[in-house]
Amino acid sequence: MIKLNQETYRRLLGEMGSNIRAARLSKGWIQSDLALKFGCSRQYLSQLERGKKGISVAKLAILAKLLEIDAKEFFSRNSLIDSQENQPT
Repeated sequence: MIKLNQETYRRLLGEMGSNIRAARLSKGWIQSDLALKFGCSRQYLSQLERGKKGISVAKLAILAKLLEIDAKEFFSRNSLIDSQENQPT
């Protein structure tokens, strides 16, 4: 069985969290907006976005549906973050 080392696991969580945040911001939502729609606390969502918490595949699929993106984009660093950085503020 292949296992991820701690550093790789933390990097993946961080990447996923950054992409969740970018997707949320692209919708113009604040954390409490998405937390309410998703059915979690703002604090939990904050931990997800900072890569401090993991999430089940089922919940990740629900989150992707709410954000109207493909769940694989949570792990595609170039997709959401680059598009968010290139938008005018």
